[in-house]
Amino acid sequence: MIGDGIVSTVILTADVILAVGVVILLWVINKHLKTRPPAVDATALEELRRLIAESTESADRFSSGILEARKSLKEVVCLLEERERALRELLGQGETLQGSNEQRSHLGERDREKRYGEVRIMLDRGMPVAEAARLAGLPEGEVRLIADLERQRNE
Repeated sequence: MIGDGIVSTVILTADVILAVGVVILLWVINKHLKTRPPAVDATALEELRRLIAESTESADRFSSGILEARKSLKEVVCLLEERERALRELLGQGETLQGSNEQRSHLGERDREKRYGEVRIMLDRGMPVAEAARLAGLPEGEVRLIADLERQRNE
């Protein structure tokens, strides 16, 4: 039984020594974690600042480009509206001239549609507008209008 007491004492002593060792190890690890250097060094931080500055500059240039493109698009829209207005005005003048043209007054609606159909066929075959107008007996502007309308209808 004396031997059992010694073994118990040795085991108890080993457990105490092991517990003290674990406490010391935890204390050293805790101390090491507290004194650890920062994860980001000065050069990496400076590189990050440089990248942010470059990104800001690029974003500003991109924004300027978008504003310039928007301005250009507004100008294009104004030009298109102006051209549309001019075309509508010309179309109105053409209708006025057509109504007052005595040569047109004797043509019936069927004859006019027939001539327009002939003009479309001539233009489809690649005939120049001036020649198609001459052969159909129509003004060149009217034949151009037919060609434009046909082109627009095919788009």
